Amino acid sequence: MGFHTGAWTVLLVDLSHWFGLDLQTLGTFMTLACVASVPVQLAGGWLSDHFGRRPLLFLGLVGMGLTLMLLTVARSDVVAFSVFALMGLFGGILDLGVNSIGSDYESHYDVPVMTQLHAGFSGGAIGGALFVALGMGGLGWDFRIVYGIDAVLLTAFGVLALLLPLSGRVAKPDGKLRGGFAELRKLSVVLPASLLLALYFFSDSAIENFSSLYLRDLLKGGVVVSAVGVAGFYFASFVGRLCGSAIIGRHGEALLVRIAGLGMFAGIILIVTGGSPVVAAAGLLLFGLSEAPVAPVGFSLAGRATSDRAGLAMAVVSAISFGAYSLSPLAFGVIASGSSYQVAFSTLAGTALLIFFFGFSRKAGLSGAAPVFSSRRQ
Repeated sequence: MGFHTGAWTVLLVDLSHWFGLDLQTLGTFMTLACVASVPVQLAGGWLSDHFGRRPLLFLGLVGMGLTLMLLTVARSDVVAFSVFALMGLFGGILDLGVNSIGSDYESHYDVPVMTQLHAGFSGGAIGGALFVALGMGGLGWDFRIVYGIDAVLLTAFGVLALLLPLSGRVAKPDGKLRGGFAELRKLSVVLPASLLLALYFFSDSAIENFSSLYLRDLLKGGVVVSAVGVAGFYFASFVGRLCGSAIIGRHGEALLVRIAGLGMFAGIILIVTGGSPVVAAAGLLLFGLSEAPVAPVGFSLAGRATSDRAGLAMAVVSAISFGAYSLSPLAFGVIASGSSYQVAFSTLAGTALLIFFFGFSRKAGLSGAAPVFSSRRQ
């Protein structure tokens, strides 16, 4: 999943040029894709609590692989919309499955692993971005060759997911359909986690979907510079999540969220005021380093709130998160088209400060100096 995201982020420029999409149309397509995935995620979370996570992994991986294959055989407006819609749908299913498994592991073994799990995603994204740099910058591949390889890998791992053992209750689903919507109404306890994740994904969506365009189109960085910049962003995310795990162990989640908000704010300032690919890339590094631990903290918070229905809880927070993730490219595309990239990126400074202040909320459920998991075992 991480490998695909790294490659997809770098190649988004080539994809938009291939289909002739301007910024506003590109943002609209990405928004519609995310919106389409929300009801599927809600249904998938409820069903996965009763039938297991494995179907989510299979459908997400294989669906994304088959969708990417469309790019190698067709070129039209219908195909462009279909690719974005299906990638959003199947990507949402896969994201839900992976985060539910992470929550299952935390609940089953009583240890915090969500941050490390997301660090693995960042590591894969580094590989995906550098693979694009090697293939297109070093070997002269057409971008569709990279998409084709990505498609084969996704499909292969989807089949492999049917064979891998899963932890906790995932391996033994009960197969019973019980009042899903009654359960859904009880999940107001995940609203703090949903707010934190919404702020995170609004910012992350803009960076993930438009940073490559910013580096390549406006700052004239080229495919290799863009790929290395994106890889650097995900490397910073990888390091940030490992460091975040250490901070949680020593000082708790609240302090980590405050540090993340301030670092994100500083990163945006560099991106907006830098004026060169090097300074903008440095801003991306700082932003990626700072924001990286926020998502796993939010998902872990949601899983702790309703450990007996982690799949449904993850579906609710994922649906809200995807709402923010989908709104971001539309808003960003409209603002960037009407003014500039710099003005559009400036809006993310506000979300960074909101994340900072979230870290001071006593009702959010964030752990303090004594981490939640450590206190459970005492």
